[in-house]
Amino acid sequence: MLDGRGMVDQATALGRQIALMRRRLQDPAVANSANGSRLKSARERLLHVCARREEELHRFSGGMSEPADQWNNLTDLARRVRALVADCMALEQSVKFRATDKRLASLCGAADRMSEAFSASVGQPRTHYVLVSEAEHFGADASAIHLSFARLEVWNLNRVAHEFGHLWAEEFANGPLGAQRSFVASLTGKWGEVLAKEFFADIVAAALIGPAYGYSCLLLDFNPTDRRSSHSHPSNDARAHCILIALEHLAKYYEGITAPLMVSRTQELWQFWSGLRLAVGVKEPTPNLMDLRWAVETAVERLKDDIPGGRFRTLARAREVEMALASGDERPDNVSGADVLNGAWFRRLNAPDEVVSIEKRALDILSARGAIQ
Repeated sequence: MLDGRGMVDQATALGRQIALMRRRLQDPAVANSANGSRLKSARERLLHVCARREEELHRFSGGMSEPADQWNNLTDLARRVRALVADCMALEQSVKFRATDKRLASLCGAADRMSEAFSASVGQPRTHYVLVSEAEHFGADASAIHLSFARLEVWNLNRVAHEFGHLWAEEFANGPLGAQRSFVASLTGKWGEVLAKEFFADIVAAALIGPAYGYSCLLLDFNPTDRRSSHSHPSNDARAHCILIALEHLAKYYEGITAPLMVSRTQELWQFWSGLRLAVGVKEPTPNLMDLRWAVETAVERLKDDIPGGRFRTLARAREVEMALASGDERPDNVSGADVLNGAWFRRLNAPDEVVSIEKRALDILSARGAIQ
């Protein structure tokens, strides 16, 4: 009686999940609430993804491949359906929160524009949707990047750069000769593929937004006592070293008089992290550090050619933002999201008692019409 049931039952359950998500997206309450052009587009895109998942499920149900291949295909389809569910539920949550919280709407809007600026800068312009969720994934089909509701602050927009790094890497750097594929191969035997891809997303993020990425990760996210990798992420200590190596190598290519400043900022971060390790009694070096250094520096060299317009390469406009935040002058125009994040961090480091007001003014700049390139 049980012959063949497991695969059939699981596929049927996936079908029910997809149908449920489609009904939720079509619910008048959601359809009418998603009245902003971006959220409306996100809803329409997710309905399109629902249809694609249903087509994939239909093809799977009619397939005649070997059982092992069928199970592998089912696993891949289940993963894509889980991502779809996370995006659909995050859309519902984002619709609700953006409608009732102007600050949250401003922050998500700034993150949307940042991710689209990243896309344009790497030569792959597209629309993105930043959704509010505790899920940690980007939805490639829907171009959805998730921000944690528990950490909705300017200081945590580094996550947009990291998740965009995953998206770009999977789509444009994971082919046989792609930068991510080469990076993962160079760490074979040291870190697995999943962990190596996390390193690579950190490298891309460091290239996109510069020292602000290092400050956000090392000062606000990472714990120096975290020295064990999980199934999905390298240890905080290993990631910190990866980011520091990337920033150190990127500093060589910063423009004009900001190159020495970038070098000094990176050295300061190195000293900060080394001091944290010493304070908690960590004496042994990070495992496989020389292999990681070689792989990171090689990846940075590849990114010079692969995303020449995407690299953050001068601190000049960030300094303008820093001075505007310090003086309360008019918002600077023609600055990028990366300029604002770096300027906010430079001001925060000089005036730690003003964190709340700095964050508010930085969000005002990010939200100003025409301010973000």
